[in-house]
Amino acid sequence: MDSRTRRDRLSKEKQQYFLGIASIRFGALDFDWCRQRNPLSGSPDQKNVASLETMFRRGCDWSPEQVSHQIPALIDPALLEDSLQRAEKSLSLEDLKKEDGVFAELDLADGKVICLKGEHRVLASDATVVNRKKRWIVRLYSTDLSEDARNDLADERVSERKMTDAEYFYNITLFWLKNGDPDQGPRPNPWFAQLMRHSEGKAKDLKRLWSGPSSQGDLLRRFHEIPALFWGISLGNVGKTIAMPRQQTRNQIKRVFDFWDYICCHDVVSGRASGAYAGLNLANSGEILRNFDTTERAAILSRLESATTDRVVPTLGIFFRNTLYLQSVIDCLRHLVPRHRQARDLWDDLNNGFEERGDGRCLLQVSDTRFKLVHVSEIDQFEIARRQLWLFALREFPSLPRDVTSKRAEPKSCVDEAKLFELAVLAHRLGCRSDQIDHIRANACWRQSPIQSVYKQDSNIDSKPYKHGKPHPEDLKRYKSSLFLSNLHKPFDPESLESSFFFIQRSLYFDIYPDKPQGIDELLHRAAEVGECELIDDEYRPRIQGASEQLIRQEDQLRASISELQE
Repeated sequence: MDSRTRRDRLSKEKQQYFLGIASIRFGALDFDWCRQRNPLSGSPDQKNVASLETMFRRGCDWSPEQVSHQIPALIDPALLEDSLQRAEKSLSLEDLKKEDGVFAELDLADGKVICLKGEHRVLASDATVVNRKKRWIVRLYSTDLSEDARNDLADERVSERKMTDAEYFYNITLFWLKNGDPDQGPRPNPWFAQLMRHSEGKAKDLKRLWSGPSSQGDLLRRFHEIPALFWGISLGNVGKTIAMPRQQTRNQIKRVFDFWDYICCHDVVSGRASGAYAGLNLANSGEILRNFDTTERAAILSRLESATTDRVVPTLGIFFRNTLYLQSVIDCLRHLVPRHRQARDLWDDLNNGFEERGDGRCLLQVSDTRFKLVHVSEIDQFEIARRQLWLFALREFPSLPRDVTSKRAEPKSCVDEAKLFELAVLAHRLGCRSDQIDHIRANACWRQSPIQSVYKQDSNIDSKPYKHGKPHPEDLKRYKSSLFLSNLHKPFDPESLESSFFFIQRSLYFDIYPDKPQGIDELLHRAAEVGECELIDDEYRPRIQGASEQLIRQEDQLRASISELQE
């Protein structure tokens, strides 16, 4: 059925089952259908209610004669007929359909009128109306109205509340699940069309994430089993997530669903996992345990506690808020590949030029300046290299921003040439080969960093806890020495000084790299028996002469001047 035929059919059906317009008591209005229809807005948005209250108190009232301010609702025709007969002045259905601006006041029992939208306005009005009857103007339809027509009435555009990104994502993808993927369904997606009017860029990115070469739709469709998990989606960051290495994004999304699927006992088929949407009336936004009995709830809480002793509770909100942070980390490593290559292709580019060591040894970095070469029988050398390069970027990303041309007038970020050289040396020692790595090594202006004493925590610095995003600069400087492979793959110590910082970064590492690489246990076990080597020894150390030495002296003078100005 094409869209025009569908519109004509719905229009005729709504005319057929339209019963009239009446003034209805607040108490008779029931909004359960609205909450069941959209699990993401199962509970009223109190901020929006408060905003509407303010508008009403300032005199910005509703206009009953304005159709968009009236609430569409369903009522049993027999119940309506009985109410009309009991009215002070006997009324008929024809009286309710008169367009004279006079609305009959009906007295119906509590909860007998099934509203299709409008809960926020009624709640706000209920809190502000004092000296008059608490009533609303309602457009009444028969309960025989089809589900399709009910949804069409509920989806009529109103200015009551701005939809959240999560609600857009949920409704758009639910429509695609029921009616076919984008460009394949029998009729246009009204939610997608609405988002296109609001932001064409966000709509196109959402479509790419759901279907196409960069899609994660096969994972995200499972979230409809537990719709509360959609909260936290940021459509403005979808394009950035698509640009990241695909498996990195995929692992993080999969982690969110698998975690909550396990916590809720994989109990989706029975409909008791929060938000199961197959007409079971069970989803309330954020209340993921409300549909379990006391025994089940205790078991779930026990699993939740056990699963979070060394990992952060994963959510899509955390995933999307980490986007810019992870973009900075990946951009740090893009210095090693051609400038025109995309971030999503980073690991493929490095793997294409990768050379495994032929002596059966694997490199394990143990500090900024030292590493070990460990004999391991069987190990995935590239996977070990990839993780160690990523951890280098996690520690040093502020020093190695990607050199891009910005359209905005803002300070240009400077690359720390010494750190860039160390990155290139580490990549080369691990087995990565590229023209960019060779160029960095050949043109380096590097000197060995002075040995620094162990950082002592300043008791006056308050390190606020966080669950996502870039770490506080003070924390990164203080604790980045903990971000090495051997530390991440040993049991987490919650009593350690850097526990809060390390806890977050460790969680992020295992969200992105959930699988244990082949040979990692043997590598870490045998590393304890092997001596350390200098990362930059005579073989890799560049010759610093003439102009290079002068540049370093100038750098020292500039740093000293900056330090004096800051004091």
